[in-house]
Amino acid sequence: MEGPGAARRAQLTHAAPVPVWHAAGGPRALRMAGQVADGVFVRVGRHPANLRSAIDAVRAGATQAGRNPDQVTIGAIFHTVLDDDLERAALISRSMAAGYYEYSPRLFDPPGFEWNGPPVEELKAKSWPDFHHAADLRQSGQVVSFLPDEVADAFALYGTPTMITGQLERVFGDGLPISVAVTHPMPAPLSGGPSPYLDRFAAEVIPLLRDRLSS
Repeated sequence: MEGPGAARRAQLTHAAPVPVWHAAGGPRALRMAGQVADGVFVRVGRHPANLRSAIDAVRAGATQAGRNPDQVTIGAIFHTVLDDDLERAALISRSMAAGYYEYSPRLFDPPGFEWNGPPVEELKAKSWPDFHHAADLRQSGQVVSFLPDEVADAFALYGTPTMITGQLERVFGDGLPISVAVTHPMPAPLSGGPSPYLDRFAAEVIPLLRDRLSS
């Protein structure tokens, strides 16, 4: 006589294949993801030069492994500051840019940016534990207020729903093979707490973006 687990075991004999996705930002990790993953989330900000470079690395990895690069689905992760206070949003976006530079200075190269401030490791002492996870992202943005608007624009979606919609529209309009966008809220909501960001994004950004992309 079979025990109660028999039915559960029988259900697993015909399990469906599950696509494997990998998130990556550095060139070696991107190439490795292209070699083995069904989909890759690139995490390099939103400047078209960085997105293109990351996607090229994924496709190069796929080709190296004898795979068809077109069969590797591309997604993109964007830090998103949905905030009607544009001064605060711009400061937080600078903190995001500094965070990318902190972990991967090479991301300033494809867009032709320069870091024209004190060494980032010196500034990090004023933004603990780092520029992406500081308790006060506005304050950490003030630490790197020397970063120009074009740098702030390159590494985060930020501003009002209309502004963020326009930024996403440009990402999807650059001709890059990006199928999925993950908009990671900054500051990140507290675990288990309410998230006004989700409600606003669903109600004010997604419908507007859908209308613009379909027109």
